[in-house]
Amino acid sequence: MPKIKLRNREFEEINDDCTSYLGQNLYAISRVETVFISLETEYIDVWIVIPKRDVQIMEQIFEVDKEIVGKFSLTKRSPLFFDFHVVYRDGSDEKELVSDKAVLLPKRYVK
Repeated sequence: MPKIKLRNREFEEINDDCTSYLGQNLYAISRVETVFISLETEYIDVWIVIPKRDVQIMEQIFEVDKEIVGKFSLTKRSPLFFDFHVVYRDGSDEKELVSDKAVLLPKRYVK
């Protein structure tokens, strides 16, 4: 990811930690197909693509979302703000369902 300033602070180290954590924890949910992120001035947009609406998958995603917010938003070091979007692909091309600014978070974080 490029070096980005967030609230006039260097964001690279936090960005690396955050994207690794997002990738490890969201891709660990078996039905998550892809994760896209875009880095805005004051927040991170996260699109989580799943095959279709499934309450059990969504509950798992929401638990991870809470962990992410707790780890990265509620810190004195540099509070980050997240906007999470769960997207149901339902046979569509996932790139049509997310922002043009969003980039694919690679699955290399999966262990």
